[in-house]
Amino acid sequence: MEVHKHPHHVTHSKKWGEYLLEFIMLFLAVFLGFIAENIRESTVEHQKEREYIHSMINDLKADTLKLNEVIAGYQWATQMQDTLITTFSALQKGNNEALVKYLGGIMGYPDFIYSDATIQQLKNAGGFRIFRNRNDIDSIMAYDAKVKRTLINEAYLARNYEQLQNLFKETFNILKINRIMGASYFKDLNTKDFKLLLTQDEHKLLTFFNQIVYYSISCKSRTLEMKETKMEATKLIKYLEKEYDMH
Repeated sequence: MEVHKHPHHVTHSKKWGEYLLEFIMLFLAVFLGFIAENIRESTVEHQKEREYIHSMINDLKADTLKLNEVIAGYQWATQMQDTLITTFSALQKGNNEALVKYLGGIMGYPDFIYSDATIQQLKNAGGFRIFRNRNDIDSIMAYDAKVKRTLINEAYLARNYEQLQNLFKETFNILKINRIMGASYFKDLNTKDFKLLLTQDEHKLLTFFNQIVYYSISCKSRTLEMKETKMEATKLIKYLEKEYDMH
């Protein structure tokens, strides 16, 4: 009786075509797996990119709201400063009301707190690498640079404000001003004996006046800068919403 060898018998010798077919099948399996993994990674990264953009847009909208408040605060302060400057001669003559009414214009300034959580995450976590459009990265970084310049200039304004406050302490009776602001001495504002000025020295008063003018110019410059920053934020929101279809 003749015995036939089964193709899968250990002693069976494969033809070269079978080896080729197995190689092709193995290659296709690896290649398709590679393609599938790339597609999966691309999909995940694309979703992550949209999440970053959504978060970035929310930060920008928060910035515009804050900038609206800051701009309004500066505009109010500069109006007070302008009136204080025009009535300063009356103050020198003992008209305390000129100072008290418009004192708020030189007693602090509004701060802009930058919403940079998303940008910091993109920088620190290497999130920018998943962005497919280089222009998106450039636009976001340009806005970040604009805000950073604005914050640097705020530090310059802070120095001007400190100088103004030092002169204010040397020129006015802070105790009496505090009591006036408590609404207990308004009726005595312009009486002969109720003097807010610590000095009548013309040089000191003019130095203080000059510092108010200088500070007011700085505040007006800051107002324009904040308006420009708001325009940049609004423009970037529109660009990103259109680019990523997030209307």
